[in-house]
Formats: sequence, C-alpha cells, structure tokens
Amino acid sequence: MKTIFKMLLGFFAFYPVLGIITYMTILSNSSFLLDNDYIFSIIFKLLLICTLLSYILIIAHAIKNKSIPADKKATWLGLIFIACAFTVPVYWSLYILPENNN
Repeated sequence: MKTIFKMLLGFFAFYPVLGIITYMTILSNSSFLLDNDYIFSIIFKLLLICTLLSYILIIAHAIKNKSIPADKKATWLGLIFIACAFTVPVYWSLYILPENNN
C-alpha cells in the first residue's frame, strides 16, 4: 500500500474521534446552534460520510489482510463493528502503518 494512501486512511481512522470531540464542543455551545443550524447540519453530514467511508475501507482491508491470523480476524472484524471509533485507530496503527510498500 502506498504511503500517501496509508496516511489518508490514518487521517480517516482518527477523524471520527476528532469529529466526536468537535461535535460535542459545538453541542455545548448553544448560541452557535441557534445561529448556525445550516453549518451544524453540514458538519454532521460530513462527519457521518467520512466515518462510514473509513469504516468500509478498514473492513475491506481487514478481510483481505493476510498478516492477521485466522483466529484473530473474526475478533478484529467484530471489534470494528462494535467499537469502531476506538478500534479503527488501533487497527490502523498495528496492521496498516507498518506494512511494507509494494
């Protein structure tokens, strides 16, 4: 996998966690919500689309990855489905970042 794709996938792996923090910060500022409903809606939709796209790419990588032992592959896929916002950055740092460039 090319380095630029690894870094882009890494950004999207950590984006949901950053997005949740941003989203909660915006929610805590009620005056922002009252004045900028449209901007809030766009930020939420962008977060949702990027998160879903990153999870699809990570799940596809986990299914095709031959370096994950067969007994751990089902565990990783289950964790990605259940606790994706926290599992995807761990999966990225363990299996995608250290890959050799082909």
